[in-house]
Amino acid sequence: MSPILSVSLAAAIAVSVVFPVQAAQPHCLTTEIEPELINSSLALSVGQCHLEAAAADPAQALIHAQYAYSWFVQAEQLEAGSAASKLMRAHQTLDEIEHQGRTPALTAQVSGH
Repeated sequence: MSPILSVSLAAAIAVSVVFPVQAAQPHCLTTEIEPELINSSLALSVGQCHLEAAAADPAQALIHAQYAYSWFVQAEQLEAGSAASKLMRAHQTLDEIEHQGRTPALTAQVSGH
C-alpha cells in the first residue's frame, strides 16, 4: 500500500471513529486529529461539510463557518491554491453571519486574512 493511500485510509478511519452519533446533525469533523493524517483533500472535504452545515443550520452557522474557514486555511497551507475559492466563500459566510448580528467579535479574528 502506498504511503499516501495508507495516510488517507488512516484519516478516513480516524474520522469515522471520532464522530459521535448525533441525530439530525451533520457529521463534520470537529475533533483534532494527528497533523500527519491531514492532507489537502481531507481538509477541503471537512471544510465543505462545515460550509454546507452552516447554510443548513442557522442556529449553528457561526461555529460551522468558523470550522470551515479553519479547514480551508489548512488546505491552503498544505497545497497552495487548492482552497482559495472555498476560503473566500467561508469568509463571505462569516461576513454574512456578522451582518446578521450573530457575532460582534468575529471581524477582528478573520479580517486579517
